[in-house]
Amino acid sequence: MKRLNEVERRLAERVHRRVTTWSDAVVARSRYGGGNPVLRRRYAMAEVMLLCAIAANAVLAPFDLLVTGYRVHAAAEVVAIVVLLAVLRDLRRRGRIDRAMLALSLIVAVTILVVVFTGRAADSVLAWAPLFPMIPGFLLGVRRGLYVTAAFYLVLFAGLVLTMAFGGPQGFNGVSLVNAGGASAVATFLVFYYELSRSDAFRHLETAANTDPLTGVLNRRGFQNRFDAELSRARRAGTPFSLLIFDVDHFKHINDRYGHDAGDAAIRHLADLLKAHTRRADLLGRLGGEEFALALPDAALAQAQIVAEKLRRLVEATPLKLGDGGTLALTVSIGVAQVSSDADQFRTLFSVADRRLYAAKKAGRNRVCVAEPEPLSESAD
Repeated sequence: MKRLNEVERRLAERVHRRVTTWSDAVVARSRYGGGNPVLRRRYAMAEVMLLCAIAANAVLAPFDLLVTGYRVHAAAEVVAIVVLLAVLRDLRRRGRIDRAMLALSLIVAVTILVVVFTGRAADSVLAWAPLFPMIPGFLLGVRRGLYVTAAFYLVLFAGLVLTMAFGGPQGFNGVSLVNAGGASAVATFLVFYYELSRSDAFRHLETAANTDPLTGVLNRRGFQNRFDAELSRARRAGTPFSLLIFDVDHFKHINDRYGHDAGDAAIRHLADLLKAHTRRADLLGRLGGEEFALALPDAALAQAQIVAEKLRRLVEATPLKLGDGGTLALTVSIGVAQVSSDADQFRTLFSVADRRLYAAKKAGRNRVCVAEPEPLSESAD
């Protein structure tokens, strides 16, 4: 059993490496700049789906034109090829995955409707109807997928009722309508129940991967991902953006004297204070150990300094209550930096704020530093 599990693990790792390599190669040829590996693979799958749809229509168009004689179908498939090529070009230029997936879902919906209502096919053509929910369900997610699926079935079954009422060439009857409706309802339920369960599971996993278990705030990975998204928004809006780095003073002394349980309580205490006295738009994360980061959207350096000083005084004035009835005084040192041309990414901005944090500690701790000290010049002899 252990040997079988080891084989399965190695196989899964090999598949994961190959999928990652392939998706990275696809993304490298495009303008998609996302760093999230899940979104990178989603982008790669979107491109492959579009290429497969183009290829399928390229095969069906001459087949319908030359073999079945369904010229309307062939014309619709040619139009679908043109639209899909435009969507693929837009995806490669702009990296807008959601727009491409919505376009693909709508093209498939229109194609099925054209096949159902313009051909001379028998009732078996309705077998395509229950398959449709899989496409918007997996491509668009639960909410938007349900909207597209509901709109598709509304048009489809309203058209089927009218066709039966006025005697269309397809010869649909009530039995075929009931069978198609029942199969479509079951397929829709199963697809979106699965997608909802999968989305919930992924959301729980993502929350666990991005959350610090001790404090409940973002961990370093989650903070950096959210930071990058907020920084992009600030760039587009042309608004200031600042970063605060906190470090608990003499934290090793707290662990050595009071024990690691008291150290953990001090970390939770600081996190609770920061969460309770920051804005909802602010990003709070624990970078590791006793170090925290606070991102302030729409805050220039002067505003960030005011916020940092307020939080420093708050921590100093709010000691931690210990289990034996005593209290433990805490202080923090804070480095502050604002996004600029020299520090326009998390790594560079963090480096600036971290140097200022070190300067605050070197200057005596329990203070805020917004500028690095000038190096001492050598006096002339």
